[in-house]
Amino acid sequence: MSKPNIATKNLSAITELLIAENLQYKKCIAYSSQVQDPDLQATLDHMAECHRNRYDGLLDYLDSHQ
Repeated sequence: MSKPNIATKNLSAITELLIAENLQYKKCIAYSSQVQDPDLQATLDHMAECHRNRYDGLLDYLDSHQ
């Protein structure tokens, strides 16, 4: 069964989302390594994980349409 192609406009939007999620992930990791408060560090680590999961989900979506 043929998989539907992603429209160029949608592919561009997904690419922008991938870039943004990756940037937010990196920022959370960087901030987490700099803070002293364990609660804040845990929150930042959780936020980083959420961004990484969204990034991975977007990649999975792209892979499913190739």
